[in-house]
Amino acid sequence: MSSSSTSHANSSSLPSNITNSVNVHLNRNNYPLWLAQIVPLLRSRNLQKYVDGTSICPAPFLKDENGEVTDIINPTYEEWIQNDQLVLSWINGSLSQSLLSTVARYTSARAVWSSLEQRFASQNQQRIVELRTELVTTKRGDLSISDFLDKIHYIADNLSISGSPISDEDLVSIIMSNVGPLYENTVASVQARETLISYAGLEALLLSAERRLTSIKQYPYSSDSTVVMKATRGGPNNRGGRGFPRNNGGRGGVNNFSGGFNGDTGANAHITPDNGNLMHPRDYNGQDTIGGVVGGSGSGNEEDTFPRTEQ
Repeated sequence: MSSSSTSHANSSSLPSNITNSVNVHLNRNNYPLWLAQIVPLLRSRNLQKYVDGTSICPAPFLKDENGEVTDIINPTYEEWIQNDQLVLSWINGSLSQSLLSTVARYTSARAVWSSLEQRFASQNQQRIVELRTELVTTKRGDLSISDFLDKIHYIADNLSISGSPISDEDLVSIIMSNVGPLYENTVASVQARETLISYAGLEALLLSAERRLTSIKQYPYSSDSTVVMKATRGGPNNRGGRGFPRNNGGRGGVNNFSGGFNGDTGANAHITPDNGNLMHPRDYNGQDTIGGVVGGSGSGNEEDTFPRTEQ
């Protein structure tokens, strides 16, 4: 088999499109993601040389034994053009419409690649300053922890591509500064550590904290951890029926409980003279007594009959 037929066989075995391999179309915000898809594809088929400048286009016509150019087409030239145009079609097919319009005038894979590098991976100092400013001012806002970290990562990746990578320590500091007050306890615990936390460690802590906060929002009250009590009206020492009964015998001062609903108050036990305020009330058979409460505001001249520990 001739070299020409071999080259055509090799070229024809390459896929004509990259839809299944590169599903992220390049736009001005996702250059690192686009690179992460297309570079392995080119390397796996030994085609990166067509974009990095290491493969030079051969002469289109062969020379005779005297070194004179003939009208015989050079088969290696044909192969090179075929592969170059294939790579060019892959690149163009993976660009957003707005970006494609900016490189449509280029006719080789290398020319398009260089244009994209200059635009998105340039070590221009102004671009580096802009990216660093964006990084330190990006707040979590209403984003989830995962989305916030992804946004931070995107900017950091662009800085790395631009020749100004961010250290793990700086990245941790920026994230803690911008994650917001909702995670201030997590940040405080990290700052109290004797050793510096890694990015992976901080990410795990923030995701764990987010899961706890989400759980609290879904299930704000626990029926096992709070008790609501109802005291009956009347009985001895009920002054005018406004307060709650005193029971010097140590029993019966509180006769009903309701588990689990503590409202907005933050207390783990509530007292109410209105049974309608309770959810799932039930009889209380304990020995605690309550006194000195009048109209829900307390009384200055009655002693508290809760048992106290002797000092």
